[in-house]
Amino acid sequence: MNTRKSGVAALLVVVVLGATALLMTLGATFLGLGEIDQAFTLSLGARARSVAEGCAEYALEQLRENPAYTGGDLPTFTDGSCTVSVNLDGPFHVIISRGRHGMYYNTLNVRVDLSGETVQLVELSE
Repeated sequence: MNTRKSGVAALLVVVVLGATALLMTLGATFLGLGEIDQAFTLSLGARARSVAEGCAEYALEQLRENPAYTGGDLPTFTDGSCTVSVNLDGPFHVIISRGRHGMYYNTLNVRVDLSGETVQLVELSE
């Protein structure tokens, strides 16, 4: 009868250790899945920023050719879209470029000076 009790106790220890190992494995798996999702979200945000940068560069080129440019005609992208507006702020032109990739957006504010021979970047912010 005594060996039966020790056998049940050993079985109970094995079940508790197995359950603990299973919980630890599940926790590690879900942490890994969270990291993968976070990296994917970061890459989509980076794509939205790339679209915003492309539109800002397009607007800079348009401003260089025509200082009265206010936005509107935009380049087309295969994996995103953007809106651009150009406003005057004293002696500076302010380009507001908003890039979109899927459901992710990124906005860039570019302040430039057109008073000289070239376009001078004064400030770039998100």
